[in-house]
Amino acid sequence: MHNKIHLVIFLLFRIKNVDTETGWNVQILRSVWIISAEIRYLLSEQKKFQNKSKNIDEVYQSVFFRCIMFLSYRVTFLCNVLGQIHYTSESPVRYFFYEKVVKWCNKIATAQKLMEEVKAEAAGKNISVTVNIFHSRFIKKDRAKLEEEIIKFGKTYDKNGNLDKQSGIWIATSIVEASLDIDFDYLFTELLDLNSLFQRFGRCNRKGAKNVTMYNCYVYTQLDEGDFILGNKGFIDKTIFELSNKAIHDINGKLSESKKQELINRYLTTENISQSHFIKKFREKYRFIDSISIYSFKKNENKLRNILSETIIPETVYEKYKEEIDTISQKLNSERLTAIERKCLRSNILQYSLEIPYYHWNSYEKAMKKGCVHQYQSINLSPGEKIKVMQCRYDEMGYYRIEFADDVD
Repeated sequence: MHNKIHLVIFLLFRIKNVDTETGWNVQILRSVWIISAEIRYLLSEQKKFQNKSKNIDEVYQSVFFRCIMFLSYRVTFLCNVLGQIHYTSESPVRYFFYEKVVKWCNKIATAQKLMEEVKAEAAGKNISVTVNIFHSRFIKKDRAKLEEEIIKFGKTYDKNGNLDKQSGIWIATSIVEASLDIDFDYLFTELLDLNSLFQRFGRCNRKGAKNVTMYNCYVYTQLDEGDFILGNKGFIDKTIFELSNKAIHDINGKLSESKKQELINRYLTTENISQSHFIKKFREKYRFIDSISIYSFKKNENKLRNILSETIIPETVYEKYKEEIDTISQKLNSERLTAIERKCLRSNILQYSLEIPYYHWNSYEKAMKKGCVHQYQSINLSPGEKIKVMQCRYDEMGYYRIEFADDVD
């Protein structure tokens, strides 16, 4: 199977040529119905092409025919998995020979679900496709390996100085939107806010070395209402999101650096965001800090923030590396260690750990008290510091929380 067909299952979008010299050519995707007429169009194109040749081997070896065939069967799947897909019958197939694709999700759970569905679909249709996932809920050891892999995959040039021609799909979260020097050919992302969006754009045609004659960045602007901050739930500032959505509403085509700056200056002004959750929390903390008097805190007292996360070692990871982890823990209890030796040993254990939201651990503790899950002995790092071992699912897609019937987030 031609490796450039690997990406077909992701790329059923309305495409049109535009003349641009910039690195980003953007289309904003909004909800549309994919109706049976469009499926019939694809099937008719498949039949027309098949009738053009009497040689059946020639037909089935044609990349064009196979693209049409795959697309015919995947219209509904794409709508369910990616959402808000904008498609027309404007000769789509000739634009589906993509190389490197990154799909950005705002939530880890969304990224994991997307990967599961894509891999299941590919396996069901016997399609060989390379799909990877990268987010913050991998143990440090695995995160380092994934970071190395995405950097290697996302290089602009090969060893001969030519444009690198690897093909594949990475599904990622905001963990890779900054600091990493990676370069993808096409980008699909949920909107979070303008600053985050422009950071993500910077991972597509990063060096400006690729020929951009059609859209290479696609933005999904419709999110679940539960994603927006309301009380103690949600994580997206609705005011800033809506301003960002308004800013990009009419973008259709090339987006220059000067235009990006203009949008930020016009929409994300102090006045516009004055009533946002972000500004309200900022002012609240500022007033608190301003009110602090000298020596008002006791040693180790921290009132500036609540505990937001918990460091844990997944059960399966602990069982796999139990001998090594226990040996290091025993060494850490020795009084003969220098500060540098203790720091190195501590880092060696932490490579098997990850950070989870504190309410995940809180829910797990309640389940332990009820005898619903196994209670492991904590790993000692120092006399006053321990890492908990937690029963959870952990695999190639990272950490999954165990859901309990009486969970209260």
